[in-house]
Amino acid sequence: MAFKERELLTYTIAFVLLASVNISTTFAQIQKLSKSEKADLSKQAEASLKKGIAFFHSINTEGGYVYYVTPDLSLRWGESPADEYTIEVQPPGTPAVGQSFLRAYQVTADEKTLEFAKETAYASIRGQNINGGWDHTISFKDLTNEVVSFDDNQSQSAVSFLMAPRFSCP
Repeated sequence: MAFKERELLTYTIAFVLLASVNISTTFAQIQKLSKSEKADLSKQAEASLKKGIAFFHSINTEGGYVYYVTPDLSLRWGESPADEYTIEVQPPGTPAVGQSFLRAYQVTADEKTLEFAKETAYASIRGQNINGGWDHTISFKDLTNEVVSFDDNQSQSAVSFLMAPRFSCP
């Protein structure tokens, strides 16, 4: 495994572990909080959510996403290395991120978050191929791919995400 790949893997594992520890600690302690402490925690959580969403949006490609990006943005990966024109459809790619933006909008009512969800939807729509489905990636450099894949929830996740605004937005 090349150094950059190991670095990418290390950052990904570290992020997941830190998130797991923080979430379980928070849930265990929330039962003991007063009303004012819960309100403060809620404000902090919303601020953290908005900060995370803003960062995530800053690394998009024409509204879409890949699975992994190094902190310096020099490497992008999905199922395989990706160039700066390619996004992933297969979860946890673009449709999963769009669903997360919609859920965050439900919680925060932040219009910027809704705008990010719309950008993600437009990326998915733009990448839909002539047959009406999606392959596991969308390359905005070449939108002539006619492969439709149902493997690993690819086309299904795109359809589910594009239906979500009708059922999930306030």
